[in-house]
Amino acid sequence: EDVVLVAASYSDLFLGAEAQLALWQGNFGREDRVIYSRTPDCIILSPLMPLAMEYGHWIGQQEGSPEQGSVSGSYAAKWALTNDGWRLDAETFMTEACEGALCPARD
Repeated sequence: EDVVLVAASYSDLFLGAEAQLALWQGNFGREDRVIYSRTPDCIILSPLMPLAMEYGHWIGQQEGSPEQGSVSGSYAAKWALTNDGWRLDAETFMTEACEGALCPARD
C-alpha cells in the first residue's frame, strides 16, 4: 500500500497502490499501450536488515507495433521481506534512450 514510483521521464511521483493502479489501468486500457519489461542486472541483499536492492534495465515498446520505436533505461527497486514474502517498497526509473514515436517530448 505504501509503494512509491518515481517515473522515468520527469520524475513524477506516484504514491501508494491506488495511484499506481490508476496509472497502469490507464495504460492497459489503450489500444496503443506500451508494454514494459525489466531485466535485473544485480540484486543485493542487506547483511543487516531483511531488505534487497534490485538494479537493472527496462524497455518499453508499443504492443503489436515495435516498429513505432522504443524507450529504455535503468531502474532501481527496493524490496522488503515481510511475513508474506518479498514486497516491493520503491522503484525509480530513468529514461536513457528512445527511438521513434516513443521519445518523450522535451520542454
